[in-house]
Amino acid sequence: MIANFKKLSEIYVDHLWLQFSTEAQDMAWSEARQYSNQVSRWTAYLNLLVLNSFIPYLRENISLDNSSLEVMFSDRLSQSQTWKSYLWEFFNGTIIQVGDIRLAIIPDDRAIADDLSIVKEWVDIPQFAADYYLGVQVDLEERWVRVWGYVTHQQVKEKAEYDSWDRTYLLDAEDAIADLNILWMARELGIQERGEYELKTLPSLADSQKNDLIAKWGQPSAYSPRLEVTDEEFWLWGALLWDNSGREELYERRRNITRTLTESEQSSSDVLSQPVEILQWIQKVLESICEVVEPLLESSEDRLIPEYRSAQSIVAYEGSSIVDLGALALGQQIQITQIIMPVDDSGLLDILIDVSAMNEYTSLPIALELQAFDRNNNVFLAAKVEENDANIRLEFNRKFKNPFGIRLVLENSQYLEYIYQ
Repeated sequence: MIANFKKLSEIYVDHLWLQFSTEAQDMAWSEARQYSNQVSRWTAYLNLLVLNSFIPYLRENISLDNSSLEVMFSDRLSQSQTWKSYLWEFFNGTIIQVGDIRLAIIPDDRAIADDLSIVKEWVDIPQFAADYYLGVQVDLEERWVRVWGYVTHQQVKEKAEYDSWDRTYLLDAEDAIADLNILWMARELGIQERGEYELKTLPSLADSQKNDLIAKWGQPSAYSPRLEVTDEEFWLWGALLWDNSGREELYERRRNITRTLTESEQSSSDVLSQPVEILQWIQKVLESICEVVEPLLESSEDRLIPEYRSAQSIVAYEGSSIVDLGALALGQQIQITQIIMPVDDSGLLDILIDVSAMNEYTSLPIALELQAFDRNNNVFLAAKVEENDANIRLEFNRKFKNPFGIRLVLENSQYLEYIYQ
């Protein structure tokens, strides 16, 4: 592991390489569990790992003089000496104010860092916008962070491809500047890269309007409510998040409703109060559709989620299968890995479905799509392969015995369909 880190850092010498410990992973995951769903927990987890590595580097290596160093839109937690941002409940990224400039760190745990995806909120809302956006790759298995480049706000506005469906700006890694020393030189010269662009004044929210928006977007879900916001509502969304109490109340409402639901459902169902039965169901379901099924122990140090360490009890099951995609994909084989983990004894499950190329030097077929659908065959979550993607994954929550399914689709051909019931 150390040898591999050393080798990579010697190859990509312009990139910033930092390492973190298993203790840092445990602390980050402990804090991340406070968020309402698996996507937001994972977002918080990655951002905390990067912050806890990058902030010490800045303090030790960058001349700050009398300049301030502040993690914006977050609170410093005194007990754990880490940060908490309510915005991680809704989208990825963290703003760091270094003197007069703002850095936006955008973590990503993909195996190949070939682009930078930035949500519209970090770019078009002046109160949130940054001067520089840093692409950060996180390797959870080998425990390192790589800052592989940065782009300016002006580059994002002028060169990025904008995806209106999920409101993100996408830039190729080729457009990024790899050497952070250039950024620090620009900072010393007082160059601000937010530049002159159309400023949008956020609307003022009356208390009644703020409460209505919190009620509307505060319902629990497996994904961010930002995907439910219409174009006409976007600036109301921005105003609510900019309001300190507004974003905290929205976070707390989503978190507390999720907790209240699981508590009430636990008291009303004898079946859901039996974690042993839930684990037996998970094992049975995976054994019916997977070639290999293994129990995940809390002591398994090589597992994806650090919560799996420190004891010998079974906390989840992992199933995997090899699938041949046939003639359309030139006989390429892929691996499908499925992890199903009870969140608690209420029957709420964390589900991760990962589709990976068998050969580490081979990408998945472009446009291959992984879909999750409900009992009515309605797709509620999907991920599609883009160029050079080595894997795609879905992460979501479902209730125990609430049927769902996943399928793989390529060019209107369905390769497989698994039903969980």
